[in-house]
Amino acid sequence: MTLAVGCAATFARASAAAAPCSLDTFSIEGAALAVEVCAPAESLVGTKVTLTERFTVKGQTPLERALVVEVLPKAGTSRSIDDVSLAKLGINKTLHLTIVFKAGPSTGSGRPAGASLEHALLVPGAIALK
Repeated sequence: MTLAVGCAATFARASAAAAPCSLDTFSIEGAALAVEVCAPAESLVGTKVTLTERFTVKGQTPLERALVVEVLPKAGTSRSIDDVSLAKLGINKTLHLTIVFKAGPSTGSGRPAGASLEHALLVPGAIALK
């Protein structure tokens, strides 16, 4: 199996109403997998925030999922773990992810809220992608 890690890029959407997102790209078994993680554009209510994950491989229907992250009181950063099967994208592997949510104005920090992929491990095989 050949595995190459592509460049990671983080971008902000042009529209002010759009959610801040991160984008990472990995080459897995010859397929380019894009992983996008987005924070909600609306204000945070309570101690949980729902992030959107989008996994894309060219020629396949994108896989979209919601991930609820527990926001720690007065913490600028919160993390969550997620396991994502890539079978629906034609890859018989699972991504073990660590997602980071950084508090924004809706949580009192004064910065825009954001979400990003901190670590990615491909299993089976325990291959560190990020």
